[in-house]
Formats: sequence, C-alpha cells, structure tokens
Amino acid sequence: MKIFGSRRDLISSTIDATEDVISLVEHGVRLDFRRDAAATHPAVTSNDGTVNWSPIGTWEAAHFGILPGTDCAAAFEQATLACRAAGQRLHLRGAAAPYLVSDTVVTHVPLVGDGAGDGDGVGTVIQTTGAGTARRWHDFGGAADEDFSVPLLVAARAGITVSGIRLATGVDGPAWSHAVLFPGVRASGASLIATAGFTRAAVLFDLTWSADNTALTALHPAIRSDGGCAACFTDHCDLAGESFGLGILGTRREPDDVEPADWVWGPGGAAGFADHGSRLSGLAISAAAKTEARAVQDLEFFGTAVCAGGRPDMASFGSVDTVMFFGGTWDADEGNTARIGFASGLCRNIVFSKVRASRNTIWVDGVDTGATLTAGEHRQPFLDVESKDGNRWIRGSLAITPTRISPTVTGGAALGTSAKPFSVVNAQALRSRGENLVVQTDGGTIDFRVGDAIDRVSLGKDELRLFATEDEVGWSVTPGAIVPRADTGTSLGTPTANLALVGARRIVSADALSLESASDEVTAPTPARADSSERVATTRFVHEAIEPFATRAAAAAAWIPDDQRLLWFIDDGRVFCCVRAEADTEIETRDGAAWALAPLQVGGALGAAVVTSSIDTEGGRLWRSAPNGMFGWGVTAAPVSLTELDNLGLATGVYRVTTDYNGAGALPAALAGQGCIVEVHRYNAATISQTVYRQAAALAGGTWRRFHISGDWQPWKQITTAGVIGAVGVAAGSPSGDLFELVAGENGAAERRASGWMTCERPDLATPEVATPFGGLFCSADIVWTFPSEFEAGALPVVTVTAPHPSVIGSSIVALSETTVTFRLVAALPVTEPVTIRCKADGRWATLS
Repeated sequence: MKIFGSRRDLISSTIDATEDVISLVEHGVRLDFRRDAAATHPAVTSNDGTVNWSPIGTWEAAHFGILPGTDCAAAFEQATLACRAAGQRLHLRGAAAPYLVSDTVVTHVPLVGDGAGDGDGVGTVIQTTGAGTARRWHDFGGAADEDFSVPLLVAARAGITVSGIRLATGVDGPAWSHAVLFPGVRASGASLIATAGFTRAAVLFDLTWSADNTALTALHPAIRSDGGCAACFTDHCDLAGESFGLGILGTRREPDDVEPADWVWGPGGAAGFADHGSRLSGLAISAAAKTEARAVQDLEFFGTAVCAGGRPDMASFGSVDTVMFFGGTWDADEGNTARIGFASGLCRNIVFSKVRASRNTIWVDGVDTGATLTAGEHRQPFLDVESKDGNRWIRGSLAITPTRISPTVTGGAALGTSAKPFSVVNAQALRSRGENLVVQTDGGTIDFRVGDAIDRVSLGKDELRLFATEDEVGWSVTPGAIVPRADTGTSLGTPTANLALVGARRIVSADALSLESASDEVTAPTPARADSSERVATTRFVHEAIEPFATRAAAAAAWIPDDQRLLWFIDDGRVFCCVRAEADTEIETRDGAAWALAPLQVGGALGAAVVTSSIDTEGGRLWRSAPNGMFGWGVTAAPVSLTELDNLGLATGVYRVTTDYNGAGALPAALAGQGCIVEVHRYNAATISQTVYRQAAALAGGTWRRFHISGDWQPWKQITTAGVIGAVGVAAGSPSGDLFELVAGENGAAERRASGWMTCERPDLATPEVATPFGGLFCSADIVWTFPSEFEAGALPVVTVTAPHPSVIGSSIVALSETTVTFRLVAALPVTEPVTIRCKADGRWATLS
C-alpha cells in the first residue's frame, strides 16, 4: 500500500491500477482512501485527475483538504455533498489552529467536532476570516436590510445538527450575523456548541421560509425547507450574540391581511422545540402564523440560563403562544437590570415554573410596568394560582417578596383589590412549593372561604394545615392562633374557646402535633349520646408520616430538625429513605448533617438483609447500588484499593492498585509505581485469573494477565498494548505503546512494530550513471541513504537494494550504521543513463526481555 507524505504528492502521482487502497499522512494524521471507480463521492484525485479516491472509515474534513489554519470555505460544500451521497456525517478534528471560513458554508450533513474548544488543540473551532458576503437569507416583511445577513453555517435540509464545535468571528467579526441559520428545516439543532462575536441571533431558527416562498428558494436552490422548525432543539450550548444568543423568528406580516393559500412564511411552525441546559445571552421569540393561535406555539425550555450579556434587553416575546420555562435562571449583569419584553395581544401563556430570577423588569409594549419576574435575589416559593375555569394565564402581574404576594395594580378583581390585596375570590387553590408561604395584609385579616371559593388552605410543609368544613366560615390567622372572626363561628369554636375542634374534619402535621390552650388543657369532644339534643362530630388527631422531598436537590437544600431521624426524598422516580450516619453518605443536607440509606427491616432483624460494606461477602444479603456499589461493580466512585495481590480470598470483582502499592504480589515490571485497575475472576476456589489495566494518564495503556493454578501464581504476560496505529514504546522490556507506528518523511517511510522490529523503505533514490570501472565490472558513485528512523544501537539492519535495469547486477555496501547506509550499484556493462533505486532495511529498533 502506497503512503504519501503530502496531498500534493498524492495528486501529482501516477498510481498503478493494481493499487486499490492508499494512505496519506497529513498533520500527523493517517488518512486512508479506496479507489472510487464510479466517482460517486471522491475526496481526492490522482493520475492527472483521472483516478478518484474516496475515504475509508470516519469521513474526516482532512480527507477533502479541509485543514486548520487555512481558508476552507470552498471545500466545505463539496465535502458535505460527498458525505451526503455516501450517507456519512463530516468530522472536524480538534486542532491548535481554527478552521477558517471566508464565506457562508451551506452544509448538507451533520457536522461533528471534538468539543467547543478555543484553539488549544483539544476542541474544534471554526472561525470567520474577512467580511464575508451579505446575501438575502430572510423574508421578515419589515425593513429590506433586515433580510440580508452573513451567516457562517446554513443547514441545507432537515436533520442537520452541529455539535461539539466553537463558532467564532475573526478580526472582521462585525460583518458576520449568525453562527448557525436553520431556514425552516425540521428535526435540526445544535448540541454542545459555543458562539462568540456574531451581530444578530447567534443561532437563528428562521420561520420565514417554506418551499412555496419563491422569493427565497429562487436565491438559494440548494436549501430544502420544510416550512417550519418542528422538533428542533438546542442542547447544553453556550450561545452569545451581540443581539440575542437564540432567536426563533418569523414574519411580521399580519395574518388577517393574507389569504390562507398565500401564507408562505413558516406554515409548519416550531411545535416541539426544546432547549436543555443551555446558556443564552438573550432570547427572542416572535413568529406570526396563519392559525387560530396566530403565533408560533409549544416551545419548552428546561434548566435554561438566560442572561443579558451586557445589553439592556434580556428577552423579547412577540407573536407566541405557550412557552414554558422549567427551572433555570434569569439574571441580569451584576449591578444592572435588564428588560423582559412582552407584546400585548400577541403573546399568550408564558409559564415560568421554579425559575430563579433577579435584576429584571417586565415591559409591555415598550412600557415599564414596574413589575419584576421576581423581586430580590432569593429563591422564591413557586406560586401557582389556578382559577375555577382552569385558565392559568392571569392578565396583569404579581409582585413576589418573601413576605407578600399582591397585585401590582389596583382593580385586579381576580386577585384582589388594593383594599384586600389577596382576597382569593375565584381561585381554586393557593399552593407554595419549595418554601413555606407567608401571606399577610395591612389589615391583619385574611378571608378563606369554602363552597364556591376555595376548599383548602395549606400553610406550608412544616406548619398546621386546616381542612375546612362544608360551612361557609371565615378565619382570622395570626402567628399565635387561628380563631373564628365572629362568635357565630361555632363550627370552629368561639373567642373564649379558640380552637375547639367541633365540626373540623382533621388537623394534619408533618411532625408531632402539639395543641395547647390558655388554660393548659385541650378538649377533644366525643360523640354525644343518641338522646342528646346537641350533637357534635368526632374529632381525630392524625400524625402523618414525614412527606418526602420532591427531588434530591430539594432535600440537600433543606434544614432538618435535630430530632428528626428519617429523611425521605424522590430521585429518578425512586423513593429514598435515609437515616443519620457518619459513613457511606448518600446525601448531605444544608445543615451539614450526613445521611445514609436506611437498612431494610426483614423478619424483624434490622439491617441483617443488606450488605455492610462494598466488599461484604456474607451470603444472603442484598447488594447496594452506586456510588459505592459492590466489589467494584456499579460504582461511580473509586473501587476498593488492594493491599495484597496474592490474596487468594479476593472475591470476583473490580479493584484498584494505587501508586504507593507495596503489598504481597508484585505488579508487572512495566507497571511498578503506577495506578492500575485489577479485575479478578474465579473458576473455583484455587483457580483464579487476575487482569491488570494500566491507568497512568501520561503513559500508553496496556493489559497484563496471570493465573493461579495448582497452588502457584504464574508469571504476568502482556496481552494487549494501547492501540493499533500510533506510537510504539518499550518500558521495562515490555511493549508500552501501540502495535504499529508509521513514520514518513523525505528519507522514506518506516513501520515500527511493538515486537521491536522495524522496516524502512525508500523507493525514489537515483544515480545518474553506473559507469566507473570496478574490477571487471562497473559501479556508481557512493549513494547515501539516511534511514527515516534509527535502529537500535549495536543492532545493524539488513539492507536490500534493487534497481530495475537489465545491466545492474547488484550492489556493494560501503558503510553501514544504525542511522545510515552508503552503497554503490554494480553493473555488468556501463550504464550512462539515470537509474532509479528502491532500498529496504530490516532490523530491530528495540529489544524486548
């Protein structure tokens, strides 16, 4: 197989028809090609452009001559078209220099990098160079110049994803508008990318496109638009733009002004769009639609962090219906505030659930409402006000502080008035999640009504919850008592008997319930006799079990009373019960207490059915799961460290040996002083195998194995090296690198093997003539070949010289060393024309013990 040291050499070469596979070593990377006789998707040509070659294995950008540090805009589209024809995606290796792009790239396949790096040789960076070319890519229906932009990447069709790449602008960055443009294509998106320097939305889902919008398709016939961005996504991205990090934008045209058959701007909408865990430097959503809702619908954001990025606007919502934010943060820059803008009559059903926000103001139609998403920088209780008709969208806004919930304007009858700031008329339930809810009024009285109003009042997880009777009764709530508002409230007591529980269904407390009165006596009436003229209902006191926290995070953030012995929480659909402990910690709460999983109670024996440690060999006990696992299986932490490799009592499992190991049973010599993973398997009590995997980050990997048979440990034997092709090596007389190492340069090519053997070849030496008398023969001048890689000191190689000329009968070695050979060609007759020479040297580059 021919190996070329540069792309230029490959293109200019004439390759024999018998060669079906060739290799190219470029920037230290070996690229393999196969002959492509049908020219279906060639990456490179040879033989004056008559022979086509397509990639083997992963389709790398380098196969198509796309290399870091060079302008590769022209080669990109050819590469993605070839990949699409072959059903492949295009991989861009991480490099120390960015891939440069001087004009917009239309990609027909997913692009995959090695992580959104910063040009440090680990991640993949695509960076603009020059100002690019502005073209019309949009049809917003506003100012004409808004429709022109300079995107870096454009998705040509559905299913295009960009992942693991940093997209940035160069010195002419202000000319470039978007990092990635998705022109009305579905099932597309970005994952684990970062952007910087773009003047408009860094990632734009453009809903002005469709196959029927000929104003755009005529300009860009390569784009196959689906007429919408349904099922698109962004996933754990860091999107920064001078305008907005993320935009989902469509036409500004009024739907009523256009006939349904003529509506060509994103008719497919963006239903099913989702973001997970991204950081957005601003967010803009607005797209009119020819539907009953007249706006783009059904977008979801999970754990999204929205920031202002130094701009006055944090977010803008125009024509949009039903956008839901679950968790995440909305924070303006420290010391500043930022605007969240809404368009009245156009945006509906914007839901914020368990979102932490600070330093922001709510604007409607460009006017400051004086309201904020939250007030202050606390983690506020989540407020959910549900009306009788089930409509959760409340016109107006709420001001939320740790001690007050009230409408921001007077006259909000559904939420109360300025006289009664929170009269919960027409509300079905008032709930607080995450923290206790404190409600108060200036007048000191809160009306809770039953019947047609609300039927339950909950005052927090750790406080008294009072369930009302079917009668319509009002209560006055103060920190020290719950009393009827008038003497007529006999179903709940009288002013002289503050909490006589006549007629109340029950009192529920999460902890032990304590009731007291001014006379230090609590009376729980019993049912009266049948002949009694005055009947009372039965009073029950119920001490309920501790309610579990809804998430592991909520439990970890809680302060737990010192006398509470159990902690319950839900995680990934499972319920965890923990007890206070000092070892095997499962969770630590905010007060510093450590909690371990509670042992099972089986047959009356507490804890006997569960293992006591991660290497407990007692039979009949239940194993436990991560992080500690059992015998190294199912762990997310470090497995148990061995102190003696020769310990015949080790159970089957996975262990580790640390760098300071000095116990009975030596490691392989090549692993002395290194960290290793040890895998133990047993055939029976006396037949054991141990496999050791090298873990040292600075060294190549490798695997060794030994057996315990017939009462003795057998010697360690190395069974694998680190990889197949890479860098070979020797440590302590054993292979420590890959199986093969390929070396190529101006002196030829070499193949170094893990066995210590090496073959060097050079096919292109030459001499101008073989005409100097040499006894009864003729010889050439001295020819010197420096080997492309040195042989082992003291181990001279065997050199073979061949020359395809009928008069040449052999060669004569003049001098030979570990690095160089000097020889002459010998001919039977004088040769006065140039003769090509092929040389080969075989020998050892290292000796194994």
